[in-house]
Amino acid sequence: MSNSNEKSKPISSVQRVASWLAHIFALTSLGLVIAWAGGTDKAQGYLGGFNWTNNTFNFHPVMMVGGLLVVGTEGMLAYRFWPFGHCMNKIIHGCLHTIGLVMVIVGLIAAFLSHNSVTHGGMKPNLYTAHGFVGIFVVTLFFFQYIMGISAFVVPAIRTKIASAWVPLHRFLGTFCYFGALMAAGMGIAEKTGFNASPATYVQPDINPALHYKEMGAGYKIAFGLPITLLFAAFFATFAAYDFPSTDSKPVKDNTSVEDGGDVVPVEEAKAE
Repeated sequence: MSNSNEKSKPISSVQRVASWLAHIFALTSLGLVIAWAGGTDKAQGYLGGFNWTNNTFNFHPVMMVGGLLVVGTEGMLAYRFWPFGHCMNKIIHGCLHTIGLVMVIVGLIAAFLSHNSVTHGGMKPNLYTAHGFVGIFVVTLFFFQYIMGISAFVVPAIRTKIASAWVPLHRFLGTFCYFGALMAAGMGIAEKTGFNASPATYVQPDINPALHYKEMGAGYKIAFGLPITLLFAAFFATFAAYDFPSTDSKPVKDNTSVEDGGDVVPVEEAKAE
């Protein structure tokens, strides 16, 4: 439990609104990716539904978007949004990223299983697109970030030695990983949709694309809306988590100084060598 000297990070009224919007767009994104992958009409641009044997791959986008971006958004906001104080917010932050880790592992299994099993999708090459290489880089960084976070901020014997030094890099790598996942998601959506959503053959310049938007399949519309909602979620989450000089937020107690991945570590712990 946190004590009275360990406060949640200060948050302005504008950032509070941004955090709510980030939650909304993140959950909307989760709904969209589930609808896109779960739809059965492939002619409309859906991926074909959920079946671990016949449509194993379709679990991949849901797990990766959910684990890296939706849960990632919630993890980023844990220290700002929840008023429970340093210790409890850290537990929430860690639990969220643990859930994200499990989801990412399931997503990776779905992707590789669908490429390397006749039963689950047939034999296909692995890592043959830019999305694959960017995605592997991002998840490798995510695993490294998770392991180092547990080591630096949870394991007592290690925490006293490296916590204060690791904090800035932990925050930087977390943000970089978050936006790398956003990039990989956009690339993956583009890869799965290709140019198949084009509703017609053109013989003259397409001056007003809105005129033929109604002809686009419903699944494609959902797929193209997904990266937009993810961008909004990332925008508002980053704004809410950023350390702006604030005039209407409560200051942190004087005996706290070093930020622990978004929360505040007492000076006594930060100075421990």
